[in-house]
Amino acid sequence: MRKVRQLFSALAITLVVLAPAMAQTIELVPVVKKAVSRTIDLPGEFQPFMNVALYARVAGYVETVVVDRGSVVKQGDLLVVLSAPEMKAQVAAAESKVQAAEADRAQAESKLASLEANAASTRAAFEAFITRLRNAQDQDAGMAAESRVLSPATVPQSPTSPR
Repeated sequence: MRKVRQLFSALAITLVVLAPAMAQTIELVPVVKKAVSRTIDLPGEFQPFMNVALYARVAGYVETVVVDRGSVVKQGDLLVVLSAPEMKAQVAAAESKVQAAEADRAQAESKLASLEANAASTRAAFEAFITRLRNAQDQDAGMAAESRVLSPATVPQSPTSPR
């Protein structure tokens, strides 16, 4: 038992002497709350949820592309701006036809106004003529009645037929 005590004593002395040489320094930091971020780079390929074929309503050239590949779009969003020189010529032709039709309409309206004024003056002249005619008929009827009163009545004779 003495040997065990001597062994423990030697061990204790060795630890006391060697402890400063084996001492570790530990740096303490305060605990901070933040999101854990862990990223892993893996090879892969994305497949679209839906494929849609796009067709232009008119033929033309793409001037600008408004959206990027993979962008989320909704129905009615502008995707590209097209330049269609043929359509511009057709639009110009249609606008000239519209201007010609408006000029024809204006000319027809002025002719209608002229004819309506002519019809109004003709109607006034016709009514004046009817008024004079009635006055003349009334005068004629009055003169005829006067002449019947003044002249003796004559009985028309029946024609004699030779036999």
